[in-house]
Amino acid sequence: MSRIVQWTLLAALVAAVPIVAVAEDACVKRVFGNYCLGGQISEQTRKDPKFVHQQQEGDRFAVVYVEGDEKIYVMAYKQRIYKVLRRYDSPTVLRYSDLQTLLTDKYGPPQDLSRYPGYAKNRASKMGAIRRGEGYAELLWAPEGVDWSITLGWTRELGLTLDYRVKDLDEEQRATSTARL
Repeated sequence: MSRIVQWTLLAALVAAVPIVAVAEDACVKRVFGNYCLGGQISEQTRKDPKFVHQQQEGDRFAVVYVEGDEKIYVMAYKQRIYKVLRRYDSPTVLRYSDLQTLLTDKYGPPQDLSRYPGYAKNRASKMGAIRRGEGYAELLWAPEGVDWSITLGWTRELGLTLDYRVKDLDEEQRATSTARL
């Protein structure tokens, strides 16, 4: 092999190393086993092209995957995945409690952002308020020292959801959506 070919191969290998490192560094957290929070949406759809729906609006892009009876919504802003949301098909109080316990055991107590009408004092009346669209449950875990957060929610519109978000990207995309209003 000639010296020119050897130097060309060496230069190509050296040039490829930073690209691989940057791609891996972009993954803030792997969630639900298959989704790279903070990664490129184009890479996600290339690796897993079995999404059932996609939508684009300006700098926002979303794809929907189906896993059994559940849907996974992967949302990107400026091509980076900022949110991955799992929507549970059959929401139950037991599943909500199990997820809350699992996350609290792992990340500590959440911040409760839930909103209910004044009469909803116990669990049954809170669940009734959610079903009627008069309230919602929302628990937020934002562990110290990481760039992501977790939200466990229950609304009339979406049902029971669990999502992971990249904090800075989520804030940036929210700011641009409210700036247009």
